[in-house]
Amino acid sequence: MMKKKWIMIGFLAAVMLQTSMTAFAAPKQMSDGTIFDAVYYADSNPDVKAVFGTNEQNLYTHYKLFGKNEGRLPVAPTAYPTPATQQSVASIMENGFDPVYYANNNKDVVAVLGNDPQKLYLHYTLFGKNEGRRGCAPTNTNTSSGTSSSSSGAYKYGLDQTQYNRVLQRADSNNGNAKSLVSKINSYRDDKDRKKLRREDVLEEAATLLAMEMDDNERASSTRPNGESYSSVFSQFGISGFDEYGMIYQKNNTSDMGKLLEEWKSDSSDKSELLEKDYRYVGVGRSNKYWVLLFTD
Repeated sequence: MMKKKWIMIGFLAAVMLQTSMTAFAAPKQMSDGTIFDAVYYADSNPDVKAVFGTNEQNLYTHYKLFGKNEGRLPVAPTAYPTPATQQSVASIMENGFDPVYYANNNKDVVAVLGNDPQKLYLHYTLFGKNEGRRGCAPTNTNTSSGTSSSSSGAYKYGLDQTQYNRVLQRADSNNGNAKSLVSKINSYRDDKDRKKLRREDVLEEAATLLAMEMDDNERASSTRPNGESYSSVFSQFGISGFDEYGMIYQKNNTSDMGKLLEEWKSDSSDKSELLEKDYRYVGVGRSNKYWVLLFTD
């Protein structure tokens, strides 16, 4: 009831001053650059249409203030024509978009659009990019740790194959807890009007390595065993293109994600990291008694 009350208050003046302008019959680019189809929005949201009719500006104002956060779409997922739909898969990938990566990391999109590369690319260009979704995996820029063997025995990210396999195994075994923890963190952020965080595989691997280093050395610290700051793990794993980053770490062998989150919320510095408004991505790492969260924008 409170939500409907605010909608009515916020749009009362707009409804009273509604002109005779009717909704357009096709998607159009609004003044802020957003593609919006008033007819589609009204027909797809009869509860909104019942209040605001077909007035394009009122419908768009509702989308900006409420609909977007409620998961309502501004245009039909596959209806809006764009040059992207004429591109071959090869051309799409040349533009830096990996449809396999996008599908694997955006199951909600696949549930609606399927696995068609062109539809996935269309979603990314119209919505995903603005939502903070990545079109491809971060590139590993650490040239000294390629995927082939070298004189130093490096396999990937500066790790030998056995070390890297340990990271993957730990990350995989912790997947259920990580999913539960991020869900609880996002509920907490949502209550504080913060954007939800998205789990990122490479961040998860980097966080897992940090947790393993703490476990191996029996010491929770933001300084790695080689004396470098924890932040060096970003360049090691080829994670770049961000402005804000942070970490939460703790020695704690609990498997109760609610209890773990409550402990972090009770610490002022950890709470600040959990609620940082610019963060968009998170990786959860665990190795026996040590937990690590890595964040980037």
